[in-house]
Amino acid sequence: MRSSLLSQLIGEVTVEQVMAPARNLSRADTKEEAAPMHSDFDVIPYPKRGEIAGYFLRDSSHVIPIETKVLISHSTPIIDLPHIFLSRPFSFVIAAHRISGYIHYSDLNKPIARVPFFGAFQMAERAIWDRIEERISDDILLKHLEKKRFDRLRGLKKNRKRGNADLGWQDVLSLPDIIRIGRRLHQARLTDDETTLLVEYRNRTAHANKQLIEKEGDIRSLCQVASLALRLAGSS
Repeated sequence: MRSSLLSQLIGEVTVEQVMAPARNLSRADTKEEAAPMHSDFDVIPYPKRGEIAGYFLRDSSHVIPIETKVLISHSTPIIDLPHIFLSRPFSFVIAAHRISGYIHYSDLNKPIARVPFFGAFQMAERAIWDRIEERISDDILLKHLEKKRFDRLRGLKKNRKRGNADLGWQDVLSLPDIIRIGRRLHQARLTDDETTLLVEYRNRTAHANKQLIEKEGDIRSLCQVASLALRLAGSS
């Protein structure tokens, strides 16, 4: 049930919930009007009023007509965006046969845009845990975790049990712990680089002081790690 709800949530957060609505966009009729706006925006829609028919880029000298390749549906799931942004850093959003908004890869840093990715990482973690849960014991944890780490987790588990909040080992094991044990029990087919990527981006989605996308190059990493998480989740 939990996995089903997360899977549903991943598809329910769409471009429409994250995009900048067309009515809020800074627009221009000429390159001269667009020039000062480029200090804040790479893309300036054209014309200033009416239906958007083209756009000015920072380094372009003329209006670029809207083409199919820069359009996406308002119902596109957010988790699909990294693949789209690999070929271009922005898209115009279409709904009911008209442009209704604009989305840039930086919009993935909005809180609601992180939700589908966090859901995918949670599903991946759960999938690994489901494969190792029956084998988890003190002996297994001592064998695959450093003793200092094991002692800390055991103490935390005891404290929660005294407070009637004990949900078992899963409640105190971190994602790196679960992945490490899963790999050593041959229940998580992950390379060192994949493990690092999964933990890094799970942390980016979970902590408000971190950005999902810090630079344009992160798009490719996010694309890779989202596919990895969905693969792990689907293999449970």
